[in-house]
Amino acid sequence: MKLRRRHVLSKRDLKKLSRIIKEYWDIDLMDYDTTWEIGDLDKHSIILEDGIPMFIITRHEKYGEIIVPTIVFLIRHNISKKYVIVDSGAVPYISRGADVMRPGIVDCDKSIKIGDIVYIKGENRQNPIGVGIALMSCEEMLTKEKGKAVEVIHFINDDIMVLIRRTLENIKART
Repeated sequence: MKLRRRHVLSKRDLKKLSRIIKEYWDIDLMDYDTTWEIGDLDKHSIILEDGIPMFIITRHEKYGEIIVPTIVFLIRHNISKKYVIVDSGAVPYISRGADVMRPGIVDCDKSIKIGDIVYIKGENRQNPIGVGIALMSCEEMLTKEKGKAVEVIHFINDDIMVLIRRTLENIKART
């Protein structure tokens, strides 16, 4: 698996991306002295920071074009908002790409609204296991008895994480 049509992001595109990320995740990409690139991977575009995939641009049937942070971005920037915590029984399924169902949720960020990009963590786990779109508000996630709560888009065992692991191994081998 290899990125196609990889090139450096224009300043205009980087400013646009930076505005979106600042508004949503409160991180200013312009504060970092790094190289930002974009490339295509299957049906997604991937935005890279110094060669490491940080964002996925994909089309969603309901929300159109969306920008989803990778798990590496969430870990690197210690993001602590827009989270959904699931019980340990749900972790193996989400790690393989299953959507998050209401009964598996134990907690969530109270600010979550329908359509928000959220990340998923297992209870008693430090790092995220997936990223997706909220199909319920946090209030609904904690009170409804059943239903799909989060549509998972990116998870720890998907092709993008394989690319990330390979990239990090190559960087480590060079140093």
